[in-house]
Amino acid sequence: MSTIEDLRSRVRAADHLRATGARQLRSVAADAARLGLGLRESARALGRSHPEIKRLRTSVAAQDHSGAPRRWMTARTTVEAVQEELSAGDELMAFKMVVQGCDHLARLDNPDDVEEWAVTPMPIPDARYDTLLRALTARTMRAKKLPVPTWARDIAPLTPPWLVLGLEHRRERTVAATPEDLAALGIWVTENDLVTL
Repeated sequence: MSTIEDLRSRVRAADHLRATGARQLRSVAADAARLGLGLRESARALGRSHPEIKRLRTSVAAQDHSGAPRRWMTARTTVEAVQEELSAGDELMAFKMVVQGCDHLARLDNPDDVEEWAVTPMPIPDARYDTLLRALTARTMRAKKLPVPTWARDIAPLTPPWLVLGLEHRRERTVAATPEDLAALGIWVTENDLVTL
């Protein structure tokens, strides 16, 4: 006969498996979009329905295993915030949303939270911000000594390079102070610019 604590432990394990499976499905749907597959092509290729692929590509609020909302940004909600700011024409705020999202990642210490953060997001249509999110995700995961998510690896450099904040009067200083990993990707920004206040 099982004890109540044993049953609770089994329920927690089942909840973890369900959450992991949901993350994997959302990642696969977004990976298909990053490969350039539309909804119908993705549905056909993945053996899923068109409505399911659409649902999997749409960000959902991050939740813990009990269904309570989490109060931090994920890669997916970061993408949504960036797209909202770009639609409003505010590139500076879009940049700040990427930095804030990665700042949230840096502060996470629960492995389940980190896994939720790292679920593959839809690509940001503006390659500059998509590259920035991928690059900052990779550097944050490396700093945490965790594996870099597949979607944040093998990043193509931007051409031409991007002076992130667009401040031409400080171009030389910014280029000289850009961290090597970001400079290699054609992203010119200083460490000070990557700090949230």
